[in-house]
Amino acid sequence: MALKGTLEAFTFSTLEISTVDDRRLTRKELADRSIALHNLDVSVVGDLIFPFFVRDVEMVLLDHLMDLLAQFNELASMLVLAAQNHPSWYESINIKRLISTINEIRPALAVNKEAFTQLMAKQANLPIRMQVLFQELREHNTRETKIRVGQGVFALLCEMAGAKDSINAQAKINEAHVTHSKELAERFAQGYIYHWSLEEEIKHIPFNQIFTKFPEDEKELYYQLTKLLDELTKTTNAIYSMNWKHVALIRRVYCLFSELAFKEA
Repeated sequence: MALKGTLEAFTFSTLEISTVDDRRLTRKELADRSIALHNLDVSVVGDLIFPFFVRDVEMVLLDHLMDLLAQFNELASMLVLAAQNHPSWYESINIKRLISTINEIRPALAVNKEAFTQLMAKQANLPIRMQVLFQELREHNTRETKIRVGQGVFALLCEMAGAKDSINAQAKINEAHVTHSKELAERFAQGYIYHWSLEEEIKHIPFNQIFTKFPEDEKELYYQLTKLLDELTKTTNAIYSMNWKHVALIRRVYCLFSELAFKEA
């Protein structure tokens, strides 16, 4: 599913409009595979949604990012100490900004972990729960049944999302965390936390030349933090992509009910 926009923009109220292309593709997929409401079973439903499930290997990323944040704070404390010992070498304000901005990820990561832990527990039973709703329509193809099943689908989507009308994107790792971590990693590598003299700025002396004046232990701390911030940025982006996969699963369930239940029944 080609997903566009921001996580925050995803709500159930926009599903009808935002999934037009998805439903068209789903319709073709179902036709190509000769799948219809009358021949659905749990295994078929499972095949249709398994590719959208969050995997155990992806969940490892959450703990990995938590470990990276712990490593970052350990190195950051060494950086603060270095700045205290050599205040003329560093920009203390930029160090504080670096630490506070990177640690904004921590509460969002905690929310993400809780949400994905719940999702992992729920998604295993999703094919059976979907099949129960499909079966109800097969047995009683009436307007009242469709209304009741529609309410059941909405309740199921809310449960899968963990919220009433969205996936609570603001509380999770979102576009801001990805952008800020990426920008800080790039700026750090370019000397963001170091003090440049007026002469160095006027002459546009490159950072790699300025960096040569630092002792080896200061350089090593810089190298470790540069590598760590790069890995932290990549992992943050990977978890952000998991949030989109969560959205894709919800959209997939919606499209399947739209095409199999409410068009065909």
